[in-house]
Amino acid sequence: MHVFGVPEGMRAVPLAEPSPHPAVGLVALDNRPVPLLVRALFDTIEPLNIAGTLGDESADPVPKIRA
Repeated sequence: MHVFGVPEGMRAVPLAEPSPHPAVGLVALDNRPVPLLVRALFDTIEPLNIAGTLGDESADPVPKIRA
């Protein structure tokens, strides 16, 4: 929601208690060639700076994929 906004026709209801802080991650095997979906995901999220938008500068950045 922070990055893309609330879709038309929907509303966002903030969760007050308990404070939600789930850890979210992605594991991708270091395969060559890089799977197309993994490359597309990383290429899409890299410029968004989601961690900065959410105020979590300590989060790991999106890894660079080498062909």
